[in-house]
Amino acid sequence: MDFSQIKISTFPSISSKKSNILDGDISLRDYINDVRSGKYINEIIDVRNALQKFGKGKEYSEAKKNLPLATACCTIKAGHTRGKNNISEMNGFYLADIDDDVDDQLFDELKNDKYTCVIHRSAGGRGVCIFVKINPKKFLESFYDLAQYYLDNYNISIDEACKDEARARFVSYDPYIFENPSSQKFISTYKKPREKPKQEYLFAEDDFGRIIKELEGLDICQG
Repeated sequence: MDFSQIKISTFPSISSKKSNILDGDISLRDYINDVRSGKYINEIIDVRNALQKFGKGKEYSEAKKNLPLATACCTIKAGHTRGKNNISEMNGFYLADIDDDVDDQLFDELKNDKYTCVIHRSAGGRGVCIFVKINPKKFLESFYDLAQYYLDNYNISIDEACKDEARARFVSYDPYIFENPSSQKFISTYKKPREKPKQEYLFAEDDFGRIIKELEGLDICQG
């Protein structure tokens, strides 16, 4: 797989008045290079320091507002805001955003998973982001199946917000970002549970009257 042919959309920081307007498209290769080289290292240091000192509180949230964002699974139409209705093209990836604390041992296990195409530390440095190849026409089904897959195999949970195709995530810094262009494509087998049809009972007027009369003649306290 040629990462230079995979496109994602980028957006300014949340603190910008134009935070929801498309900034431009870049290739996944450029995204990987930016994460590895530390293009946003100063902003990332502020975020990680805030998390270290204050935990996931107000200070941490405020620090993240200075980070640019990227839609990992699609591109957005030029001049439009983020949103499902403004998707220009799905790129065939699903991004599993894992907020749980992931130690080095678990990181290595996830890195060696057959479905991991790209993995790197999140902006806070404790969680991870995993790019997985999927059928873009089964995006939601892939979310449900991958959530179960990671829970069953690694006892970790995927952020519920990841079922949004147009979701934007914060950029990060990880000099050890891992890439495997030959990773396996994840095939979803998820099927939405069928709802039981509601049973409806129709009574003809004469039948209903007859039943009422029969009930009136019974002593329902017996037995």
